[in-house]
Amino acid sequence: VKARDVEITLDGGNLTVNGTIDASGFQVGSIRLAAMGDLTINGTLDAHGTGLRVDSYGKIIDSPNRAVID
Repeated sequence: VKARDVEITLDGGNLTVNGTIDASGFQVGSIRLAAMGDLTINGTLDAHGTGLRVDSYGKIIDSPNRAVID
């Protein structure tokens, strides 16, 4: 799966990730996974950003530069 924001929720059963969930890009991405039963990660979760967001003074904007994996 490749998208900037990935959200997968199961209201019953187990969730197993056997490949890659890729939410990376210039801006950081977000991956949220939830299952009523077991959640098993046998692969890779990637939400990194390749760019750095800065304000008009060139100072790093901390919050938008953080990836989220829940």
